[in-house]
Amino acid sequence: MAHPIFELTEWLERQKGQTLMIYKSEFSTGKEEIMDRDEIQLVLDEVSVRNIERHDEDDYLADQEIILQGQGFIETDKGRMELPQNAYEIPIYSDDFSTQDKDNGVRVETEKAIYTILPQ
Repeated sequence: MAHPIFELTEWLERQKGQTLMIYKSEFSTGKEEIMDRDEIQLVLDEVSVRNIERHDEDDYLADQEIILQGQGFIETDKGRMELPQNAYEIPIYSDDFSTQDKDNGVRVETEKAIYTILPQ
């Protein structure tokens, strides 16, 4: 069985050139309650995975990040802003990572958040 990060990046590669809607729900401590929600719209140009050299024991830095590059914006409770540096990152802090097909998109659950990614 393929690793979930590989499956996700393969799926994302097939979405290049499309507009993606990403709905992020961030957990409070303990994965019991959602404390923050964001909506991201991104025209996907590139997908990459960045690995950290050494595990950060304080979990300040993610072990891996899936980086989605392209123009877009993020809608938060503070309003609408352009994506910084035309990139959106999905941090992966541990092996507590899973993907699941969702409608015509994918649901990604990490240690700290749930991302629902849907092509438009």
